[in-house]
Amino acid sequence: MSSLTSSILSELIKPLSLQSSSLLVIARSHPLLFYASLPLDQTLIDHFIDFSTEIPKNIPLHMDTLESHLSLRSFLVGYTLSMADIAVWGALYPYSKQLISRPHLSRWFNTLAQMDAFKLGLSAFQKASKDAQSHSKPKDQGKMDIPLPDAQMGHVVTRFPPEPSGYLHIGHAKAALLNDYFARLYKGKLLIRFDDTNPSKEKMEFENSIKEDLKLLGIHGDAFSHTVFQSF
Repeated sequence: MSSLTSSILSELIKPLSLQSSSLLVIARSHPLLFYASLPLDQTLIDHFIDFSTEIPKNIPLHMDTLESHLSLRSFLVGYTLSMADIAVWGALYPYSKQLISRPHLSRWFNTLAQMDAFKLGLSAFQKASKDAQSHSKPKDQGKMDIPLPDAQMGHVVTRFPPEPSGYLHIGHAKAALLNDYFARLYKGKLLIRFDDTNPSKEKMEFENSIKEDLKLLGIHGDAFSHTVFQSF
């Protein structure tokens, strides 16, 4: 948990880095670490992840909301650390000097800051910032405008083939986003085909979860299908 949490935090405290949809995917992919088992708590975690993206728009108002919420709580949701705490802490980090007038919010923020995972995440962020400042030469940030040789507008068909034997993870999300990008760029189609190659581990729960996470990422397939496994 420590290394994954610190990695997420080191990205979160960069301005406009991880989106709420990405955090939801990570949380649901690691439910024992970052999510909850009770439906009400899951709803609250989803709420605070979305809430974290609104904090910079009205800092005093949202800090006051959190101050009231944390008056009798050690964590934002339930009794253990969740993605809700991580997301909100990361969003508040650039404005941490403004917490001094809010004792409950300040207590919560400082308590989390003393956890090993948060120390590692902050250290990684500070190191990355220092390294970036020491290099004056601009770096290639990467681009999405990658041409497809001989591609014809309206004739490009891409495919995302998840196996419904587990929840969507970051690798899945990257592949799905890339295939969706090319399908939309060339006004083509994105086919989502569930590969039923491991029937003993597959569940409808995973398939439904994958479909829901794709929606959160803004991905809407043009067609859904299944690859039927046959034993020989």
